[in-house]
Amino acid sequence: MTLGRSRILGLVLLASLGLNVLLGGLLIGDWAGDGSNQGIRGSRWFDRETARAALPAEAQKIVDAIWSRHEAAVREGYKAVREARAELQRVLTADELDPPALEAAQANLATRREAARLNITASMAELAHALPPKDRKLYFTTGAKRAQDQDARSAESAETDKPPPAQ
Repeated sequence: MTLGRSRILGLVLLASLGLNVLLGGLLIGDWAGDGSNQGIRGSRWFDRETARAALPAEAQKIVDAIWSRHEAAVREGYKAVREARAELQRVLTADELDPPALEAAQANLATRREAARLNITASMAELAHALPPKDRKLYFTTGAKRAQDQDARSAESAETDKPPPAQ
């Protein structure tokens, strides 16, 4: 009976791991996206296009120049994350679980996610340094408005014990 219980717990652990990987992938995919005001152009956290549009023309040129230097690396980073996630999915759904392959796939996905995160933070840091203070504040305030609105709705629903509204 102990072996059966251990196997069940192992399957539950794998299912939980798979769900966490899926959710993490969705969050990253949301930022990388397909160009439909999700992904590279915007995310639930930061709407890059709206932020850019709020800026004066000179500041938009700065944003465009910096983004053009980082866009390929960001896109490649997220492509690598998608590929690593697909490999992990392949390992998780194989007929026989290969623990070393699972460990390698998980480590690869974590490495790819960190590299993608570093690409994004590098572009944001460069923007923060390049924009004049007034434009920097406008850019990051406008871009993060979506997240601020979402946080406010979540806080409001937590106070009333109601689930957050569907989006």
